[in-house]
Amino acid sequence: MRVYLLSFVAVLCCSCLQLQSSQKVLSNIIQLTFEGNRSGEGYFSASGNKICYQAENHPGNPFYQIYTLNLDNGLTQLVSTGIGKSTCAWIHPSESKILYASTHLDPKSQEKQKREFELRQSGTSRKYSWDYDPHYDLFLNDLKSNSIKRLTKEFGYDAECAFSPNGDKIVFTSNRHLYSANSKSVIEKANEHSLSRSNEIYTMDSDGKNIKRLTNHDGYDGGPFYDSTGKYICWRRFSADGHQAEIYRMSEDGSNKKQLTNLGAMSWAPFFHPSNKYLIFTTNLQGFQNFELYMVDFEGKKKPVRITNREGFDGLPSFSPDGKLISWTSNANSSKKSQIFLADWDHEKAMEALSQSPFRHLNKAEKEIASNKQTHDSNVSGHIKFLSSQELKGRATGSKGMKQANRYVADFFEKNGLTPYQKNSWHQNFSYYKHATIDSKSYLKEDSYSQEIQIANEWNPLAFSDSNESIIDELTFVGYGLRLSKRKNGIDYDSYTHLEVKDKWVLCIRGLPSGWDKKKRDKYFYESTLRKKASVARDLGARGIMFIQDSNVTNAQIARFDGSTKEKISIQAISISNGIRDHIFKRNNKNFIEISETFESGEIQMGFKLSCNLKYNISITRHTGTCQNSIGFFDNNNNGKLDEPFILIGAHLDHIGIGKQSSRAKKSDQGKIHPGADDNGSGISALLEIIRILLNNPIYYNSSKYEIAFATWSGEEIGLVGSSHF
Repeated sequence: MRVYLLSFVAVLCCSCLQLQSSQKVLSNIIQLTFEGNRSGEGYFSASGNKICYQAENHPGNPFYQIYTLNLDNGLTQLVSTGIGKSTCAWIHPSESKILYASTHLDPKSQEKQKREFELRQSGTSRKYSWDYDPHYDLFLNDLKSNSIKRLTKEFGYDAECAFSPNGDKIVFTSNRHLYSANSKSVIEKANEHSLSRSNEIYTMDSDGKNIKRLTNHDGYDGGPFYDSTGKYICWRRFSADGHQAEIYRMSEDGSNKKQLTNLGAMSWAPFFHPSNKYLIFTTNLQGFQNFELYMVDFEGKKKPVRITNREGFDGLPSFSPDGKLISWTSNANSSKKSQIFLADWDHEKAMEALSQSPFRHLNKAEKEIASNKQTHDSNVSGHIKFLSSQELKGRATGSKGMKQANRYVADFFEKNGLTPYQKNSWHQNFSYYKHATIDSKSYLKEDSYSQEIQIANEWNPLAFSDSNESIIDELTFVGYGLRLSKRKNGIDYDSYTHLEVKDKWVLCIRGLPSGWDKKKRDKYFYESTLRKKASVARDLGARGIMFIQDSNVTNAQIARFDGSTKEKISIQAISISNGIRDHIFKRNNKNFIEISETFESGEIQMGFKLSCNLKYNISITRHTGTCQNSIGFFDNNNNGKLDEPFILIGAHLDHIGIGKQSSRAKKSDQGKIHPGADDNGSGISALLEIIRILLNNPIYYNSSKYEIAFATWSGEEIGLVGSSHF
């Protein structure tokens, strides 16, 4: 804890020492303010070196005025004018300006001060209640120039204000709409309850412009604060009769409103812990006059946990920016008048207490949602339309469209209250093969050739090939290299019958037998691709595969090296020209043209061995890129991490982009955008729909024994790269 130089904290009253923390998260408790009739609402500056607060301590004025207190030297400074009523201050992040609400422009301020003095001096007691004076406006005091700027001018109660973390926005409470929508006679009949009931949450720019209303509820909405990121606002919501209040939070634009407590008491004054794992608030759950501090997890899944434990008032809490100190208002002193107290806060013990708290029971509204009276509308078609739009260009791994898709998913996760799998990020980075190039040291040689066989002219390594350097002294000729089972494909055709190819090189004809009719050739087109044939040889244990053309093909003799191929398979693979092919067969006293004609008929033929004397070096560099998985989860244990074992729901977010080499595309479609509405826009939409259904039925995941994680993979179309990385 900070070592304070305040002389007045040295003497503590006995009742203060008895102020206990039920979860032992508070320590080194001190009373911070002593002067004046009462003080309260202490809020820290961005540096944590100061607090601003309100106190009834100004000579000649019985009402609250705004002060700052330097926590290092104990100096206080009056911020407000000393006239009228003031409340709800907040220090700008720059610490050069202070925001607060005041009625000092009310021409009757002095008269009201006099009446209040007379009432208090008469000894007449009355119940304390807040005054929703319509002359309250928001003001900004520039501490450097000591000038005060008025930010709001609408008639009505404008107060309960705070800056956003970066200082560009202000959130506040107002009933201004009550005055603008009703006649003077109606307003004159308004009582304290109706003035309170009409309060709603508003935001505006820090200069007072762009005012926006965020709530519209029959009952008091007030006491708003931003979280440490500026993305969320917490506040208290009263029932229409004003007898109960619960804690809520929402997104900074007013969307995604979420009830966090269901205590059926007067729960108010919420404040985010800087970790955004939980909020602290005040409630009289223990009795009408006994207000205690409680905390509740960020999602409101668990039963709130009690912090203070004494008869009396403990409320209006706030945390220091680093989350290590807590300030609150308490009457734990001999005078029984509210003053500001300070203590060290143990975040780890707080998290432990929340983790041990049971899940809370659903209220009536939540039970109605759980019985399929859904409030979140389905957007399956909207998800699919976005993911398969031309703008995303097929969502190829590593592409701009893929990044847009990841942002879309992450935004959905965040708006629906999931927790990032990785700290502070929805995205998990992984490397993938972006493209491949042939190294200059690659070669193919034979002793009988006077010079090296020319790459790209007489031979080529294939882009999916493994790299290696060795010799080939024997080839196993396997015809077309097909393995088709009748059960799976409708015919029996096995080029490898009675052949042992483990750790050997195979020689394979490209394409399909010309003797098959067009219908049959179209049916087995996929089996004819070089990659598929190489995979068959690899699965049989072959070390390498060499591709040749049959006797019907005279042009395009060697297969090209496709540098866009992003992945490899564990076999060495090359393509050779007709000239090299014929040389190998002549070396073995065989005529390839005659042999080829027997295989081209489409009838199954036996393969055989061929001797050769080749040396090779296949050296391919695979250039990598970075892409992301997007992963979030329902943090049932409220500890910020995904606890094992867990339920994992996944779908792949990537597709093939501009599918130049897609084996599934028709020739007329190659080179066009492959939008992927069904593959896999539909799968991602289903995953997001599951999240929606669970949110509409919170009993399913709140009571789950396991936490539920949602992952959208990338790199799946190029070899299950993203999910394998996870």
